Amino acid sequence: MKKQRLYFIDYMKFLAVLLMIQGHTFRILLWEPARQQGWYRIHEFIHGVTAPAFMFAAGFVFYIVTRRHWPDMLRFGRSFWKRIRRTFDIIFLGYILHIQSLSLYRTLHLSTKRIGISLQTDVLQSIGVSLLALQILAFISRKRTIFLILTAISSFLIFYFATPVLSLNLPRTNFFTSYLSPQSLFPLFPYAGYVFSGVIFSFIFYKFKEKKKEILYFIIAGLLGVVFVLLGLFAPFHWRTRVIFSKFGLVLLLLIISRLFELIKNEKFRKYLVILGEESLFLYLSHLVILFGWCCFAGIFKIFGKHSQPLIITSLVFLGLLFVTVIMAYIWHFFKKRYPDVYNKFQYAWLGVFLILFFFTE
Repeated sequence: MKKQRLYFIDYMKFLAVLLMIQGHTFRILLWEPARQQGWYRIHEFIHGVTAPAFMFAAGFVFYIVTRRHWPDMLRFGRSFWKRIRRTFDIIFLGYILHIQSLSLYRTLHLSTKRIGISLQTDVLQSIGVSLLALQILAFISRKRTIFLILTAISSFLIFYFATPVLSLNLPRTNFFTSYLSPQSLFPLFPYAGYVFSGVIFSFIFYKFKEKKKEILYFIIAGLLGVVFVLLGLFAPFHWRTRVIFSKFGLVLLLLIISRLFELIKNEKFRKYLVILGEESLFLYLSHLVILFGWCCFAGIFKIFGKHSQPLIITSLVFLGLLFVTVIMAYIWHFFKKRYPDVYNKFQYAWLGVFLILFFFTE
């Protein structure tokens, strides 16, 4: 493993996707008697961290790359356009995940409700648009200090105006309003704020790292996490503001837990976790397709039935789903690293097949 890699971010992404797979499985399969018990409320509270954690990690990594290649952010070179392309890839995958038909003809004749499902803003779209905004902000700022100041201000404003924007109750059936509508799963207000705050916390981390005070950084982050969780639980704010605070606090606490993973002495085990962190996007996509299905086939939850399984069966399905997706992720990672040329051609091939089917079939 490369020495300069911040492993705790990979651990954080792995923990987030682990919680996401478990949470999705329980939410779709667990029967109603178990969902009415007190532990399930705690379960839902904790699992509110998964998407914000992914977004925070995306912002954290964005600054890591930006810090190393700042001059490339300011000119229209190969590196600049490569990052832009990757950002649009993320947005594109988000829409592909929710596509309702593998045919443009059928898509144009969908009901308003199904069009709304296709256009809803999910985690990937929010991350992609947020990263694109950061890229543009860096290009306009020109200077790193100005970029960081604007990012911090933007993060605060996104969180601050999240409640009034979401109170507008905009429809999600419009391509643009779906990014603001509370009917979407992850609208930009407040979720872009987690990406932007990830940039700021990454910058602060490097400041502490330069002074060799990394432990102090994590202690302060942990204390802030506790404060935000308490504010989210007990502060006399609007309920949306309290949710934002509690989720942000949980993200910081998950960051601390991820750092503790570096204390594990088994180097081989930690290496496997790093790989899963690197392939968190693959784990995210694969578990959603297997569990919920896609436009062309039903997910496994159709076999078991929605909200129909006891705790033991639901837990076994989760473990089985985790095992399958982890094995697939390791195979994908091996294929990508061992045969990079074939991997790149494979990406273009599946995209070509998809576009042909989508535009030329009824």
